[in-house]
Formats: sequence, C-alpha cells, structure tokens
Amino acid sequence: MRVVMKPLVKIIPLIGGVTVFFLNRPRIDFNLTNVANVLDMPGLGDVLRKAVIEQVSAMMVLPNKFPVQLIKDIPLKSLKFSPPAGVLRLHIIEARDLIKADVGVLGMGKSDPYCIISVGIQEFRTQVIKNTITPKWNFFCEPIIDQFVGQNIDIEVMDEDQSSKDDFLGRVSIDISKLVKKRDISAWLQLEDTKSGSINIQSTWLTLSDNPEDLASQLIDIRSINSRSTMYSAVLLVFLDSAKHLPNVNRGAEEPSAQVHFTVTGFKESSAIRPHSNDPIWEETFRFLLHNPEIQDLTVEVTDTKSNKPIGMTRVHLCRLLREKEMQLEEPFQLLGAGPNSKILMTLLLKILVPTSGKTSFMKKEEFSKKEKSADEKDSRSVMDLPDLPDVAPSARPLSPSTPTIQEMIQTTIIPVVDNVEFQSEKSQSTLLSSPPENSDSTSIRSSPPRLLHL
Repeated sequence: MRVVMKPLVKIIPLIGGVTVFFLNRPRIDFNLTNVANVLDMPGLGDVLRKAVIEQVSAMMVLPNKFPVQLIKDIPLKSLKFSPPAGVLRLHIIEARDLIKADVGVLGMGKSDPYCIISVGIQEFRTQVIKNTITPKWNFFCEPIIDQFVGQNIDIEVMDEDQSSKDDFLGRVSIDISKLVKKRDISAWLQLEDTKSGSINIQSTWLTLSDNPEDLASQLIDIRSINSRSTMYSAVLLVFLDSAKHLPNVNRGAEEPSAQVHFTVTGFKESSAIRPHSNDPIWEETFRFLLHNPEIQDLTVEVTDTKSNKPIGMTRVHLCRLLREKEMQLEEPFQLLGAGPNSKILMTLLLKILVPTSGKTSFMKKEEFSKKEKSADEKDSRSVMDLPDLPDVAPSARPLSPSTPTIQEMIQTTIIPVVDNVEFQSEKSQSTLLSSPPENSDSTSIRSSPPRLLHL
C-alpha cells in the first residue's frame, strides 16, 4: 500500500488531501463466521474471494486511487487527475524448454502455451501457440505505469486445455524500476515455480512528452516494428467533471440517471451512474492509448440508464489538442441533441510517448525474419550468460501469519493521520475561539474527513 499526501498548504493540517492505493493486486484472506460460514464452502468460497478482490482492485489498485479530501477548498481534480510516470513497451518474443503439460499414453506430449501479463489491474494475453514447448509469440503490449518504484510486472505462462482448467507452466515477476533504470532490456528470464523453462522478453521505457513535434518520429518508429499488435504513439487523459442542464428524456419524466460513455478506436470506457440529476457531477479520470492522434476522435455519449435512451453526444477531433498550449483543453463541450444549454465539462490532456534512449531497440522486420530462419539452431548459451538480465522479484506467495491484513495496514497508516488531522483541527478551532481572528477570509477546515472503508 502507498499513501501520497499532497498538495502542501500553509494552514493546518498542512496537506490538502491523502491518496491511498495499492501498487499491485493485494493478497486477501479472510474467514467467515457464524451464519456466514455457510458461504465458506468449496467453489462458493472461491467466488466470494474473487468478488472481494475485484471490488478492492476497482477501488484502490493502480490506476485506481482512493482520495481523501482534508480541506474542502482543495479540488478533487488535483488529487485524481495527474499524468502517469510513463508507458512500458513490452515485447514477449518466445519461450523454450517448457514442461510438457499434455502427455500422451506413450509419454510423448507437448503444450499449448500462452502468456498472461499483469501490471496492477491491467492485464494482457498473448495468442495460444499449439503443440509446442518452444512457442514464438512476437507479442507487444504497452501497460501504463503510474508508480514504477515498488510495482511489479507479472508474467504467467499457461497451457490451454479445452476440457479442463488451464495448466500452470511457470511465472516470472520483474521489478519495473529495474526496467526503467536500464531503459532497454533484452534478456532470457528463468521461469519460477516450475521444473524447466525460460522466456525471452524485450522492453523499452517510454516517457511522456509535451512536444507535438515528437509525434512524427514516434509514428515512424512504431511502423518499422514487426508486430500484429496495435502500437501506440500517445496517451490521452480525460477528466470528466460534470454536466449542466441535461434534459429529461421524455416530457413529464423524472430527472435522468446519467452515465457517460467514452469511445476511442479500440477502447470504450463508461463513467459511474449519477441518479436523478439534471446537473450531475462525476469527477472521474479516464486514460486511452492512441495509435495516431492526428486522425483519431474521442466520442462522448451521455445516456439515461433508466430508459436506456441517449441524452446527447459530442465528438472531439484529437488533432485539435496538437495545436493547444501544452496539448491541454479544458472547456464545456456542447451536447448535440440535448438542447442549446446542455453542456459537459471535461479536461483533455495529450502526451506523446518518447523512448528514453531516443529510439526503440526492438527488432525491425528484417531482423525478425533473420531470427525466424535460424530458429531451429540450438542456442547453447545459458540464461545467465545473456546480457542485461534484470533482477527478478520473488513470485507471489500465500499470506504468512506475519503478513498484516488490509485492515491492520489501514489502522497503522491512514487512521493515525486522519486522527491527527482531527486533533489539529480541534486545537486550531479552540485557539481561534480564545483569540480575535486576524483574517476573516481564512480557509475553512474539514473537521471530520471521511475515513476509509474497513475491509
């Protein structure tokens, strides 16, 4: 768990808010007692634990954060809307010496391997390669990284089974800060928790640029990479603030329960539902990877969830952001089909992805073709002989008796901070009552900031 205290202010409690989040999916264990113990049975208990983990992940696992506003004059936008640290362009090339998960009667057999790549709640999956223990995926993914210090990227190799649960073939967990520090990595990594197997990966760390002139070189770079996966040149950050004067869907109908749907080529995100309001407030953040912002649009649709009817829509040509100062646009956008007074307030921020080394180190099309031709030649080098082998973090293990629970972590980190804020607030108020106020325009202090949900 990580706690970020910002922004700094000049009055008690000296910080405007607290943001809490998990870098990786937490390992949660709990026992049901009394009547609820009926739910703790094989199958049903696993479903319940999965549901709890998904709810916690949706609330507090990066990129999701749980903000606590300590001073009411500090806007939630300053706590929720901030650019990520960068993007990790990861290339899963191939694997070798995997175990044979599907063994026949004569002892012969192979596997149908694929990989699951996880960073926080972001998850990617390669294609399945049939009947082999030396698969070649040539798969690219680009997870957005908010905090690279302390966060891991987990790669699990699985064997697909049509009639039963997929078999586990091995895993590797890499500290992202190691990849960021070395900028470009090309290495074979030994799989853990398995008898044999290693996986070949490449990675490049991409920073975020405010210069629109960087887009052209990035587009040329990604076109030269041999991949069936869609490669991205920019990231779009959207802060959905509020809407004003939304109309009722039907004459005489109740106020709408509005939900906003964002669509960019290949991606679709939806906001929370704000029931019974013509002026809903969301204050939510969304992020989209873009292939080419010069030709892509952001489509925004507002619907009434009670009647499933559209309220209004707007479309933003993203090339417009390339001409704006710092590639940022904040304004109320007119909702077409909702009336002349209906508007939706958003902030759009565009960032160009730029390799820290100046250009990517991935294999170009010609290099990959040469590697394919020599694939049958046995590689005599060991895993440790290959260059730039990053340090591998220990794989995830079950909770031990000494591992603190989520409630204990919250009790020892967040609650003392909030209690101290309450004490300082009460002390400040008592001081103000006992002496004449020096400034009648002083900022008010939240006396009882909301506490985190105890899990």
